Amino acid sequence: MYPAFVKRILIPSMSATGKSTLIAELAARGHHAVDLDHPDWSEYHPAPEGDVVEHDWVWKEDRVRDLLADDTTGRTLFISGCASNQPRFYPRFDEIVLLTAPPDVLIDRLATRTTNTYGKSP
Repeated sequence: MYPAFVKRILIPSMSATGKSTLIAELAARGHHAVDLDHPDWSEYHPAPEGDVVEHDWVWKEDRVRDLLADDTTGRTLFISGCASNQPRFYPRFDEIVLLTAPPDVLIDRLATRTTNTYGKSP
């Protein structure tokens, strides 16, 4: 018998498109779903010299590699999050799903969000 095929789906959309809400709902419905924007999975590093930002949000590569290598659950793995080093992992995903929303919706969601402060300052 062949081992179970585990599909890996990445949801790397912009802030306020609903990634966190979607991944939480998938988890609540019993799916294997992980939010990589959580500090357990990502962290700030100094940005490359000459970059316009001081810090760069990156995935903890060893943890993400281990997560993607684990096919013991036999279930589809849903991952959400955005980080500057995420393209290194694209070949490991079977699908990449981009969520979108109109700019006015994004601005309103950022202004009224209570789950984190990212996007609240100019």
